[in-house]
Amino acid sequence: IKQLNIEQQTHQTYLTHFQQTDLTYWHSQVATLLKQQQTDSSGLADRLLGFISLVSYTYTQQAIRQQQWSLVEYYLAIYEKADPSNADCAYFNALYAAHLNDKIAWKNHLLQAIKFGFTDRKKIEQELLFGSFKGSLEWQQILEALAK
Repeated sequence: IKQLNIEQQTHQTYLTHFQQTDLTYWHSQVATLLKQQQTDSSGLADRLLGFISLVSYTYTQQAIRQQQWSLVEYYLAIYEKADPSNADCAYFNALYAAHLNDKIAWKNHLLQAIKFGFTDRKKIEQELLFGSFKGSLEWQQILEALAK
């Protein structure tokens, strides 16, 4: 029960820090958790990293919907640190790159998302932010990668 209370208090602390846009805190916190992961038999570090990943996903998705691009960039930086091989994180990075009209980063992030297990072709085809890339060579490469 004591560990559960500590975990819940840590969740509250994290939620507060998500609102403070301080990447230094997150770099330090995630690095500490990654280090603790190696020796933590309780699984606390894994659960806290999972919590950071889940909150990053939620906040990034919300910021994208509201077109708050500076917040998208901030939340993605946290997301990438906490869960670097997450397909949704790579997909959100592709959305951000599309917003910036950065075709190279867009393609690389989408290919990375596919490598990490992203398979939702319909979602990619219906994404409005990807509209300017449709029909391009890069677009065909993405569709081919999805078909594999």
